[in-house]
Amino acid sequence: MKPEEFVKVFSKTCESEGVLFVPDPVRDKAVARSLIKHHTKYYTPKILNKSAVMYIRGRVESASIADFAMNINEYRDKANREIESVNNFRETMKRTKERHEGLKGVN
Repeated sequence: MKPEEFVKVFSKTCESEGVLFVPDPVRDKAVARSLIKHHTKYYTPKILNKSAVMYIRGRVESASIADFAMNINEYRDKANREIESVNNFRETMKRTKERHEGLKGVN
């Protein structure tokens, strides 16, 4: 993902959630580039995007990329937990389905 794409997605998410996006043309690209670089190295872009959405949804009035970057740990941890929870649920459903299908052949 390119910094310009992240800024655009962040802005569109703010718009769709009814949150005022406060752009900072001087810093937005540099901050986005840093976030993307860090998340590409240590996490995934999916976690970065999910974290941004969680941050925006938690805002009442306005959101900025710089403020998001300052609070990224809180939202990244929540996003990680949510993604893990969904994956665990899907795995449980898959195992349950397999067991259920195995029991059909027993009767």
